[in-house]
Amino acid sequence: MNAGLGRNFVPEAPDAIPRKPWALWLGHDLEELYCHYVELNIFIIRGEPPTFVERIATLGRWITDTLQALDCPEEITEFVDAAIDGVTRRDDFYTAIQDAEWHATRAAVGDGLDKALPAARRVLPPEGRRYFDYGVMLARVALCSVFIHVVPKLPERSAALFMDSIPLYRRELRRAAETLIAFIENEDEDRPHDPRHRLLDQRFQSYREYLSGWLTRGADPGDDFFQRLHDIRHDAGLFSSGGDANAYFQVPTAPLSDAERSPLSVPHTATEREALEQAWRRSSDIAAQVEPQHHFLAVRNILDRCREHLGPVDRMTMHINLTLAFAHARIGSPETGVLMACDVTETARHYYGPLHPITLFVTTDAVALLRRLSPETAEILYNAQLRSLFEAPESDFPGPLRDTLRTLRSHLEVDPNTATESNDQQPAH
Repeated sequence: MNAGLGRNFVPEAPDAIPRKPWALWLGHDLEELYCHYVELNIFIIRGEPPTFVERIATLGRWITDTLQALDCPEEITEFVDAAIDGVTRRDDFYTAIQDAEWHATRAAVGDGLDKALPAARRVLPPEGRRYFDYGVMLARVALCSVFIHVVPKLPERSAALFMDSIPLYRRELRRAAETLIAFIENEDEDRPHDPRHRLLDQRFQSYREYLSGWLTRGADPGDDFFQRLHDIRHDAGLFSSGGDANAYFQVPTAPLSDAERSPLSVPHTATEREALEQAWRRSSDIAAQVEPQHHFLAVRNILDRCREHLGPVDRMTMHINLTLAFAHARIGSPETGVLMACDVTETARHYYGPLHPITLFVTTDAVALLRRLSPETAEILYNAQLRSLFEAPESDFPGPLRDTLRTLRSHLEVDPNTATESNDQQPAH
């Protein structure tokens, strides 16, 4: 879906597109929804972030309204509507992936959307079909190129889960690029050009030439590839009027505002918090005395209650996420534990910023946990987020932060002068 909740309905520049390419948007958004259910990207990003869920909730109504206006069969429209409602949110991901029914539903919805795409195309007016095809293939080019680009940059343990799929996505990217080239070159009468899209047609001809050269070079997508993809998507109106790039392949460089970093707290009483903390401590006390599966279920139940009563990014909620990550490892899913530990540190940094005490405590606990599950990932996380802070002179930081860093250095047994570390820690909280 598009970054932001709007479309480029109002041209901003003299060379802007003179008519809204709504058929292209429809093809793109349906294909992106289909990819959510059938591709591996959902496992890399560990559920859709709130921004995507918000976009799909808003633009999803546009999709179904458009299909109804085109007299698309009612069962197709209703199926697409249900698929939009069933998008897996980040907060639900780790519970969902353990549910066999979730995997079966994903496969069934993917099959249904595979049928919905050609059904939607059939009800388009002839002058919309060409642009619908363009939108579908742009979505596939974006998805495959991002997968190839992002996976090698993941922490080593996480990357290992997906590296074997890179050759498959390379082949699919070439197929998608070749198909898009063929769609652009095709001049069949049942796919006529819309004269109101003359400028857009010119842009796609230029992009066809670029893709042909890129295929000849045989290289993986790099900076130039993503810039050209960004440009053609912008030309096609796939961004909001603010010009923000699609979240799948454009990372914002500006720091988050205070509003975006709000801790998403949920009103609760001190008694509720104390009861949850006691339940958490009891589960930790009995961890070595009960079956791993029993401990896992107990921690998962406490985490669900924390999310409900404290909020998803409360400090206690995030620390219990780490406890559940370790519980996953104990029941034979260390890879899930590693992904969860990495995810919770990213969540803390997103909402609180890199120097907030909550972020530092969560990250330190994650490093301690990862040293037991994946020492390589622990080292990457420590070097990326903590090392420079732990080894800097205390005089570089204000008094309260110095105290926090002393506590955390001690927890990880890091000497700021020698940077020696021990691999045998207990949680810092």
